[in-house]
Amino acid sequence: MINLLTIPLLISHWGMNGYGVYVTLFAVAATATAIFSLQPWQTVIRYWYSADEARQNDLLRQAIILDFFTCTLGSVIFAFTSDYFLTLVGLPKEYDSALKIQALSIFLSQAGFPVAYLRISDKFGAQATAQYVSAGVRLTSCLIIHFLSPSFLIDIFLLMLPAIVQNLVLWLAALLCLREGKHSINFSNKSIDRAFFSYSAWINFKTILDLPINQLDKIIISRYLGVEATALYELLKKLGQIFSMVAQALSQVSFPVLAKRVSSGEGKTAFRSAIRFARLGLFATVGATGVLLIVTHLFNVQEISIKGSHLSIAVLCSYVFISLSSNSFIFVNVLFMSMGYIKKDTFIMILASSAYLALLAATIQRWQLQAVMLSLAAQVVIVVASKLMIISRSLSFDRPHTLS
Repeated sequence: MINLLTIPLLISHWGMNGYGVYVTLFAVAATATAIFSLQPWQTVIRYWYSADEARQNDLLRQAIILDFFTCTLGSVIFAFTSDYFLTLVGLPKEYDSALKIQALSIFLSQAGFPVAYLRISDKFGAQATAQYVSAGVRLTSCLIIHFLSPSFLIDIFLLMLPAIVQNLVLWLAALLCLREGKHSINFSNKSIDRAFFSYSAWINFKTILDLPINQLDKIIISRYLGVEATALYELLKKLGQIFSMVAQALSQVSFPVLAKRVSSGEGKTAFRSAIRFARLGLFATVGATGVLLIVTHLFNVQEISIKGSHLSIAVLCSYVFISLSSNSFIFVNVLFMSMGYIKKDTFIMILASSAYLALLAATIQRWQLQAVMLSLAAQVVIVVASKLMIISRSLSFDRPHTLS
């Protein structure tokens, strides 16, 4: 929520052009971090409960070593290839230092050990504290930028601090927890076993599949439409995050309930409940979008002006409709995962992400931001339709369940 509150401070100070540059630079850095940082905390948890104490100590050791190696490699490669990335996103050479400095954030993204150990130790309060501290640092950084702003390079460094400080707090909390517990770490052995690396790589591959929707679209928009269009799209995504907050909360609460229903043979009942919620969600989506269209038509509003940049009402309404429609199927997505379809989910994401990128690249120069909306709609349709079909067949419905 702090991220949303600090956006006006940045836009007020930089303007939409400067904010778009910031969004683009951080999208490039986030892409590199996702590719190189395996974040092996999920691997530690995956093998933890079936391991004895010696094996558990070794899992922690491997997490630290794998994080250090991949993040170091990623930061070095990123620092030496920043010129290429600038050309890729269409930014001038003057931003090279602002991009190169983010190699530091890649190196300091080594959070596999602290995240895993704190979760295993049920120290969720420590993770919440780290997030609160990070939010406070971000607010402070944005206030410094807004009122002082020594230079754009220092501004970028200040905006890197929240993530860096959050990881440092996590490390401190995990080390204190480790000292109080029965586990210890010995680095005399520097090797990584194949199973640990393979599982981490697989999890990372799934993270990379989310890049087209999370980061690569911003890079494509920056390259073909410029940083102001990137800034406008980022504002739309922040709006979508507000919608997603409710969906994520429902997802966390419903997953164990739906998993229990599936295991007890009540999959069909759970699926019908998910469909009913989707119907209600789509009804609300049509209503909300309709109200937005009517109000803007009555007041003859065709676009919204933000610091000299213009966002068309058509694009805004399209994004609201797509975002709300996607979140309407939250229980279908949760049910799909609770049925154990992890590999099928990966295949669907590959298909949907490929279609999204291909359609976006083919249409963006002609239709601009509306091309992004079309690509997002196609991605949502592919994901939802595929999961509905697979669940229907798995539960032996006579035909794929529809919303009618």
